[in-house]
Amino acid sequence: MIHDFYHNTREEIKELDARITNFDTRMQVAESSHRTDIISHMQKVKHLEYEHINSCDGVQAQAMLDMQFERAEHVGNEKANLTDKGERKTTYGINETANISEV
Repeated sequence: MIHDFYHNTREEIKELDARITNFDTRMQVAESSHRTDIISHMQKVKHLEYEHINSCDGVQAQAMLDMQFERAEHVGNEKANLTDKGERKTTYGINETANISEV
């Protein structure tokens, strides 16, 4: 009877060892998969950061060009307005002197 118990216990120990080995193998596979996922994620993050930096540089360059264009446009408009203002002042001055002469 003791021999049977010993034999049964031995079988249970072998089964539990097999379960532990299977569980350990699954854990190692899951850990490996997790590490692979982390590496893949980090590569994606680096790629997105690179694209973001390039995009920012492109946007800044385009903004500088737009600002230069707008400044030139503004200066041109301002000069035109000042010229127009001077012409109108001259015209009003002529009209004023003509009105004063008639009185």
